[in-house]
Amino acid sequence: MPKGLRLKRTPAEQAEHDLRKARKAAKKAALRQRRAQDAGFAEEDVDLDYAFPDPGPSTSRHGTRTTGTAEDGSFHEKLWDALGDDDRLDTIEARLNEYAHVPRRWRGAGSQAHDPDSMDDDPRSMDDDEYAEWVRVGMWRRRNAAAHHEQQRQQAAQAAARAEAARILKEKEDARRRGREERERRRQADVRDTYERRWVELLESTSADLGFGDVPWPVCGKADISRLTAEGISAFLFPVCLEVEGSEDGGKARIRREELRGTMLRFHPDKFEGRILPRVRKEERDAAREGANAVARAVAALMEAKF
Repeated sequence: MPKGLRLKRTPAEQAEHDLRKARKAAKKAALRQRRAQDAGFAEEDVDLDYAFPDPGPSTSRHGTRTTGTAEDGSFHEKLWDALGDDDRLDTIEARLNEYAHVPRRWRGAGSQAHDPDSMDDDPRSMDDDEYAEWVRVGMWRRRNAAAHHEQQRQQAAQAAARAEAARILKEKEDARRRGREERERRRQADVRDTYERRWVELLESTSADLGFGDVPWPVCGKADISRLTAEGISAFLFPVCLEVEGSEDGGKARIRREELRGTMLRFHPDKFEGRILPRVRKEERDAAREGANAVARAVAALMEAKF
């Protein structure tokens, strides 16, 4: 045969050749689509409807041309079958890539890392030592079914006992917390009762030898001018432990306004200097006046604040 001489393909050879070309073109189109998706392009930017060139009618070896209608139909059918196979393989590959086995020794505390008798693992993902242990545990369970059942019962009983102990401990802690809150509530109530009683006694008495400490100041602990601030007075007049649970915001606001108004009437400069200050000893009179003014300023600030 002369060198470089090429014979014409038979219709079957031409169809096979066209099928190979179509598969290559389909793979290239799918590759372009995946690259476009990875680059952030929209799916419609990729030409999915790739129009493959029509190979045209085939020519026989003897020069007679055939219509190839049946062959064209077979060619397109094989082409779509090839595309379907590629999509199916891509789906299977994606599903396989989603599965990731984590060895037992790398698992966290919340997984089965601390349960050596677990039989839920897939033996296909185990190494030799893990598979041998898995087989040993399974054989022991089959031969000692009653002992395994008893072991599970004991484990369930221990878990129930731990849950019950935790519940009892929580109840004790809640009881201690409620006790502390109740004692603090009673202490605050006693402090407020003492404050109100001292004011009644102060107004009813006629003593003219009062000191700075004889005036009931609206703060907790020892009275001092530096403690007569809006924060200190608010903590004394409105302690959290004395708030009524379930009361509406409107009711709380009304109670606060009434409490602040009563305090302002006691420590307003005109009221305080007219009723209390003349009865204070001269050496402590300036301190008492300064303290009353500090209380009046703090109460005025609390009355202007939104609550």
